[in-house]
Amino acid sequence: MHDLMLSTSAKNAWHDFLANQSNLGHARRILVGEDIDSHVNACMKSARATIARVRRDLGGLLPRVIIEIGCSAGLNCLALKEAFPDAEVIGIEPEKEALHAAESLRHGWIGGWPRFVRGVGESLSLTNQSVDLILCHTVIEHVQSVSQTIAEMARVLSPCGVAHLEAPNYLWPYEPHLEVWTIPKLGKAFVEICARLQGRGSKVHFLEHLQFVTPFQLEKIFTRHNLAWQNRTGDKIRAVLKGYGEVKQYKSISRLLGLLGRVGLKEPVALAILASGIYPSVLYSFRHGPTN
Repeated sequence: MHDLMLSTSAKNAWHDFLANQSNLGHARRILVGEDIDSHVNACMKSARATIARVRRDLGGLLPRVIIEIGCSAGLNCLALKEAFPDAEVIGIEPEKEALHAAESLRHGWIGGWPRFVRGVGESLSLTNQSVDLILCHTVIEHVQSVSQTIAEMARVLSPCGVAHLEAPNYLWPYEPHLEVWTIPKLGKAFVEICARLQGRGSKVHFLEHLQFVTPFQLEKIFTRHNLAWQNRTGDKIRAVLKGYGEVKQYKSISRLLGLLGRVGLKEPVALAILASGIYPSVLYSFRHGPTN
Protein backbone atom coordinates (compact mmCIF):
# COMPACT_ATOMS: atom_id res chain seq x y z
CA MET A 1 0.00 0.00 0.00
CA HIS A 2 1.45 3.33 -1.07
CA ASP A 3 1.23 6.70 0.62
CA LEU A 4 -0.78 9.35 -1.18
CA MET A 5 1.27 12.12 -2.76
CA LEU A 6 -0.70 15.35 -2.75
CA SER A 7 -0.29 18.03 -5.40
CA THR A 8 -0.48 21.70 -4.47
CA SER A 9 -4.05 21.87 -5.76
CA ALA A 10 -4.95 18.79 -3.71
CA LYS A 11 -3.51 20.35 -0.57
CA ASN A 12 -5.56 23.48 -1.23
CA ALA A 13 -8.72 21.41 -1.75
CA TRP A 14 -8.14 19.54 1.51
CA HIS A 15 -7.45 22.80 3.32
CA ASP A 16 -10.82 24.11 2.15
CA PHE A 17 -12.47 20.83 3.18
CA LEU A 18 -11.04 20.96 6.71
CA ALA A 19 -11.89 24.65 6.99
CA ASN A 20 -15.57 24.03 6.24
CA GLN A 21 -16.78 23.98 9.83
CA SER A 22 -20.39 24.48 8.72
CA ASN A 23 -20.54 20.92 7.38
CA LEU A 24 -23.14 18.44 8.63
CA GLY A 25 -20.71 15.61 9.40
CA HIS A 26 -18.47 16.97 12.13
CA ALA A 27 -19.13 19.52 14.81
CA ARG A 28 -15.40 20.27 14.74
CA ARG A 29 -13.01 19.35 11.93
CA ILE A 30 -9.39 19.17 13.02
CA LEU A 31 -6.07 18.44 11.37
CA VAL A 32 -4.62 15.03 12.25
CA GLY A 33 -0.82 15.21 12.26
CA GLU A 34 1.52 18.05 11.42
CA ASP A 35 0.29 18.94 7.92
CA ILE A 36 -2.22 18.09 5.20
CA ASP A 37 -0.06 15.26 3.83
CA SER A 38 0.18 13.47 7.16
CA HIS A 39 -3.52 14.09 7.82
CA VAL A 40 -4.65 12.53 4.53
CA ASN A 41 -2.35 9.53 4.88
CA ALA A 42 -3.40 8.92 8.50
CA CYS A 43 -7.03 8.98 7.37
CA MET A 44 -6.19 6.72 4.43
CA LYS A 45 -4.61 4.22 6.82
CA SER A 46 -7.81 4.26 8.87
CA ALA A 47 -9.92 3.82 5.71
CA ARG A 48 -7.91 0.76 4.67
CA ALA A 49 -8.38 -0.76 8.12
CA THR A 50 -12.12 -0.08 7.91
CA ILE A 51 -12.44 -1.78 4.53
CA ALA A 52 -10.37 -4.75 5.71
CA ARG A 53 -12.87 -5.17 8.56
CA VAL A 54 -15.80 -4.86 6.14
CA ARG A 55 -14.27 -7.55 3.92
CA ARG A 56 -14.00 -9.89 6.90
CA ASP A 57 -17.68 -9.32 7.65
CA LEU A 58 -18.66 -9.97 4.02
CA GLY A 59 -17.07 -13.39 3.79
CA GLY A 60 -16.63 -14.35 0.15
CA LEU A 61 -18.79 -11.65 -1.44
CA LEU A 62 -17.27 -10.27 -4.65
CA PRO A 63 -19.32 -7.15 -5.40
CA ARG A 64 -19.57 -5.78 -8.92
CA VAL A 65 -21.09 -2.44 -7.92
CA ILE A 66 -20.33 -0.70 -4.60
CA ILE A 67 -21.70 2.56 -3.27
CA GLU A 68 -20.79 4.54 -0.19
CA ILE A 69 -23.53 6.80 1.12
CA GLY A 70 -21.94 9.86 2.68
CA CYS A 71 -18.46 9.24 1.28
CA SER A 72 -17.08 12.58 2.57
CA ALA A 73 -13.65 13.17 1.00
CA GLY A 74 -13.58 9.75 -0.60
CA LEU A 75 -10.90 7.80 1.24
CA ASN A 76 -13.12 4.79 1.99
CA CYS A 77 -13.96 4.71 -1.72
CA LEU A 78 -10.26 4.62 -2.60
CA ALA A 79 -9.71 1.80 -0.12
CA LEU A 80 -12.72 -0.04 -1.60
CA LYS A 81 -11.24 0.32 -5.08
CA GLU A 82 -7.96 -1.16 -3.80
CA ALA A 83 -9.79 -4.05 -2.15
CA PHE A 84 -12.16 -4.70 -5.09
CA PRO A 85 -10.29 -3.44 -8.19
CA ASP A 86 -12.78 -4.96 -10.65
CA ALA A 87 -15.82 -3.37 -9.00
CA GLU A 88 -17.44 -0.10 -9.92
CA VAL A 89 -17.19 2.12 -6.81
CA ILE A 90 -19.47 5.12 -6.45
CA GLY A 91 -19.21 7.67 -3.66
CA ILE A 92 -22.32 9.73 -2.88
CA GLU A 93 -21.90 12.92 -0.87
CA PRO A 94 -23.83 16.22 -0.54
CA GLU A 95 -20.90 18.47 0.51
CA LYS A 96 -19.16 20.08 -2.46
CA GLU A 97 -15.94 20.78 -0.51
CA ALA A 98 -15.69 17.06 0.34
CA LEU A 99 -16.21 16.02 -3.29
CA HIS A 100 -13.62 18.54 -4.44
CA ALA A 101 -11.13 17.13 -1.91
CA ALA A 102 -11.89 13.60 -3.12
CA GLU A 103 -11.43 14.42 -6.81
CA SER A 104 -8.20 16.30 -6.04
CA LEU A 105 -6.50 12.98 -5.20
CA ARG A 106 -6.95 11.57 -8.72
CA HIS A 107 -3.58 12.90 -9.91
CA GLY A 108 -0.93 10.38 -8.93
CA TRP A 109 -3.40 7.71 -7.79
CA ILE A 110 -2.32 4.20 -8.77
CA GLY A 111 -5.11 1.96 -10.02
CA GLY A 112 -8.78 2.40 -10.87
CA TRP A 113 -10.66 5.50 -9.85
CA PRO A 114 -14.06 5.66 -8.11
CA ARG A 115 -16.91 7.81 -9.37
CA PHE A 116 -18.02 10.60 -7.05
CA VAL A 117 -21.57 11.95 -7.24
CA ARG A 118 -23.25 14.77 -5.37
CA GLY A 119 -26.39 13.41 -3.76
CA VAL A 120 -28.14 12.22 -0.61
CA GLY A 121 -29.15 8.86 0.78
CA GLU A 122 -32.87 9.59 0.62
CA SER A 123 -32.78 9.73 -3.19
CA LEU A 124 -30.23 7.45 -4.85
CA SER A 125 -29.92 7.88 -8.62
CA LEU A 126 -29.47 4.13 -9.18
CA THR A 127 -31.72 1.46 -10.63
CA ASN A 128 -33.48 -1.16 -8.53
CA GLN A 129 -31.38 -4.10 -7.28
CA SER A 130 -28.22 -2.79 -8.98
CA VAL A 131 -25.78 -2.58 -6.04
CA ASP A 132 -23.94 -5.48 -4.42
CA LEU A 133 -22.35 -3.64 -1.49
CA ILE A 134 -23.52 -0.50 0.32
CA LEU A 135 -21.33 1.24 2.86
CA CYS A 136 -23.01 3.69 5.24
CA HIS A 137 -20.68 4.54 8.12
CA THR A 138 -21.42 7.34 10.63
CA VAL A 139 -23.89 8.83 8.16
CA ILE A 140 -27.38 7.54 9.01
CA GLU A 141 -27.50 9.86 12.05
CA HIS A 142 -27.00 12.84 9.70
CA VAL A 143 -29.68 12.19 7.08
CA GLN A 144 -33.03 13.98 7.00
CA SER A 145 -34.99 10.72 7.02
CA VAL A 146 -33.55 7.51 8.47
CA SER A 147 -36.49 5.45 7.22
CA GLN A 148 -36.35 6.81 3.66
CA THR A 149 -32.58 6.31 3.46
CA ILE A 150 -32.86 2.67 4.50
CA ALA A 151 -35.78 2.25 2.07
CA GLU A 152 -33.54 3.50 -0.74
CA MET A 153 -30.76 1.17 0.36
CA ALA A 154 -33.22 -1.74 0.23
CA ARG A 155 -34.44 -0.64 -3.22
CA VAL A 156 -31.02 -0.56 -4.88
CA LEU A 157 -29.55 -3.57 -3.06
CA SER A 158 -29.18 -6.61 -5.32
CA PRO A 159 -30.75 -9.95 -4.33
CA CYS A 160 -27.38 -11.21 -3.04
CA GLY A 161 -26.08 -7.82 -1.96
CA VAL A 162 -25.09 -6.67 1.53
CA ALA A 163 -25.25 -3.29 3.27
CA HIS A 164 -22.80 -2.41 6.04
CA LEU A 165 -24.05 0.27 8.45
CA GLU A 166 -22.37 1.88 11.44
CA ALA A 167 -23.43 4.83 13.60
CA PRO A 168 -23.41 6.13 17.16
CA ASN A 169 -25.96 4.48 19.43
CA TYR A 170 -28.11 7.07 21.16
CA LEU A 171 -28.98 4.69 23.98
CA TRP A 172 -25.36 5.17 25.09
CA PRO A 173 -24.85 8.15 27.45
CA TYR A 174 -22.30 9.98 25.26
CA GLU A 175 -22.93 12.25 22.28
CA PRO A 176 -19.78 11.84 20.14
CA HIS A 177 -20.14 14.86 17.85
CA LEU A 178 -20.27 17.40 20.67
CA GLU A 179 -18.21 15.08 22.90
CA VAL A 180 -20.51 15.36 25.91
CA TRP A 181 -21.92 12.96 28.48
CA THR A 182 -25.67 12.97 28.79
CA ILE A 183 -28.69 10.84 29.76
CA PRO A 184 -30.23 8.96 26.81
CA LYS A 185 -33.85 9.39 25.68
CA LEU A 186 -34.28 12.83 27.25
CA GLY A 187 -34.11 14.62 23.90
CA LYS A 188 -32.00 17.27 22.24
CA ALA A 189 -32.93 20.02 24.67
CA PHE A 190 -31.39 18.03 27.51
CA VAL A 191 -28.29 17.24 25.44
CA GLU A 192 -27.95 20.97 24.77
CA ILE A 193 -28.03 21.66 28.52
CA CYS A 194 -25.35 19.00 29.06
CA ALA A 195 -23.23 20.50 26.30
CA ARG A 196 -23.37 23.97 27.81
CA LEU A 197 -22.53 22.62 31.27
CA GLN A 198 -19.54 20.75 29.79
CA GLY A 199 -18.14 23.72 27.87
CA ARG A 200 -19.45 22.74 24.43
CA GLY A 201 -22.09 25.45 24.13
CA SER A 202 -20.62 26.92 20.94
CA LYS A 203 -21.50 23.75 19.01
CA VAL A 204 -25.07 23.11 20.19
CA HIS A 205 -26.49 24.24 16.82
CA PHE A 206 -25.05 21.00 15.41
CA LEU A 207 -27.72 19.06 17.29
CA GLU A 208 -30.46 20.45 15.06
CA HIS A 209 -29.92 18.03 12.17
CA LEU A 210 -28.87 14.90 14.11
CA GLN A 211 -31.06 11.80 14.19
CA PHE A 212 -30.76 10.01 17.54
CA VAL A 213 -30.73 6.48 16.11
CA THR A 214 -30.96 3.38 18.30
CA PRO A 215 -30.63 -0.35 17.55
CA PHE A 216 -34.32 -1.02 18.24
CA GLN A 217 -35.40 1.79 15.89
CA LEU A 218 -33.14 0.52 13.10
CA GLU A 219 -34.26 -3.08 13.51
CA LYS A 220 -37.91 -2.04 13.17
CA ILE A 221 -37.09 -0.29 9.91
CA PHE A 222 -35.14 -3.32 8.66
CA THR A 223 -38.14 -5.53 9.41
CA ARG A 224 -40.50 -3.14 7.62
CA HIS A 225 -38.43 -3.50 4.45
CA ASN A 226 -37.97 -7.29 4.70
CA LEU A 227 -34.28 -7.00 5.45
CA ALA A 228 -32.43 -9.72 7.33
CA TRP A 229 -29.82 -8.19 9.61
CA GLN A 230 -26.85 -9.25 11.67
CA ASN A 231 -25.95 -7.19 14.72
CA ARG A 232 -22.18 -6.97 14.37
CA THR A 233 -21.92 -5.43 17.82
CA GLY A 234 -22.44 -8.95 19.15
CA ASP A 235 -19.32 -10.09 17.32
CA LYS A 236 -17.36 -7.22 18.83
CA ILE A 237 -18.65 -7.83 22.37
CA ARG A 238 -17.85 -11.55 22.18
CA ALA A 239 -14.34 -10.79 20.91
CA VAL A 240 -13.71 -8.53 23.91
CA LEU A 241 -15.12 -11.15 26.29
CA LYS A 242 -12.78 -13.74 24.78
CA GLY A 243 -9.79 -11.44 25.26
CA TYR A 244 -8.82 -10.66 21.67
CA GLY A 245 -10.76 -7.45 21.10
CA GLU A 246 -11.22 -4.11 22.78
CA VAL A 247 -13.57 -1.16 23.04
CA LYS A 248 -10.97 1.37 21.93
CA GLN A 249 -12.48 4.46 23.52
CA TYR A 250 -13.44 2.71 26.76
CA LYS A 251 -10.44 0.78 28.08
CA SER A 252 -11.96 0.20 31.52
CA ILE A 253 -15.03 -1.41 29.94
CA SER A 254 -12.77 -3.66 27.88
CA ARG A 255 -10.97 -4.78 31.03
CA LEU A 256 -14.24 -5.45 32.85
CA LEU A 257 -15.62 -7.49 29.95
CA GLY A 258 -12.38 -9.43 29.71
CA LEU A 259 -12.63 -10.27 33.41
CA LEU A 260 -16.24 -11.42 33.04
CA GLY A 261 -15.22 -13.56 30.09
CA ARG A 262 -12.46 -15.25 32.06
CA VAL A 263 -14.90 -16.33 34.79
CA GLY A 264 -17.14 -18.12 32.30
CA LEU A 265 -19.82 -15.49 31.70
CA LYS A 266 -19.14 -14.78 28.01
CA GLU A 267 -22.48 -15.66 26.46
CA PRO A 268 -24.80 -14.47 29.29
CA VAL A 269 -23.02 -11.10 29.37
CA ALA A 270 -23.08 -10.75 25.57
CA LEU A 271 -26.78 -11.56 25.40
CA ALA A 272 -27.60 -9.19 28.27
CA ILE A 273 -25.75 -6.28 26.63
CA LEU A 274 -27.41 -6.88 23.26
CA ALA A 275 -30.86 -7.19 24.86
CA SER A 276 -30.38 -3.89 26.71
CA GLY A 277 -29.28 -2.03 23.57
CA ILE A 278 -26.81 -0.04 25.67
CA TYR A 279 -23.46 0.01 23.88
CA PRO A 280 -21.50 2.79 22.15
CA SER A 281 -22.15 2.07 18.45
CA VAL A 282 -24.64 0.33 16.23
CA LEU A 283 -22.94 -2.03 13.76
CA TYR A 284 -25.08 -3.93 11.28
CA SER A 285 -24.86 -5.81 8.05
CA PHE A 286 -28.15 -6.53 6.29
CA ARG A 287 -29.51 -8.05 3.09
CA HIS A 288 -32.83 -9.02 1.56
CA GLY A 289 -34.55 -11.77 3.52
CA PRO A 290 -37.54 -12.35 5.82
CA THR A 291 -35.62 -13.08 9.06
CA ASN A 292 -32.61 -11.74 10.91
